[in-house]
Amino acid sequence: MVAAGKLLRTSNFLAASGATEQKLSKDVAARRIFTVDLEGEPYYPAFFLVKQLSSKDLAKVVRRLDDQSGWSKWEFFTSPNALLDHRTPLQGLMQKEVKPVLRAADALVQKG
Repeated sequence: MVAAGKLLRTSNFLAASGATEQKLSKDVAARRIFTVDLEGEPYYPAFFLVKQLSSKDLAKVVRRLDDQSGWSKWEFFTSPNALLDHRTPLQGLMQKEVKPVLRAADALVQKG
């Protein structure tokens, strides 16, 4: 996933986003974005940089998934979901279908 550019090291994410380390830390602390750990190092999903995705909508969903691990969040966003007609939540968000994606996130959280 790293080699394919789906997950980015902090330095690469900062360079691509134009954000500062301080801004990135605030976004993670405020649960607007999340990381996944690989060998003890944080990696950022590249989909946070996709212009067609609203950062506000992504943040809403990330917050709904708050207690889930980074990898569980990654899997949620990138896997087809039956509640979304077997599309991924990212595909739903690209089509501005925020409420159905939030319902799918709620279903995951309730499932535990």
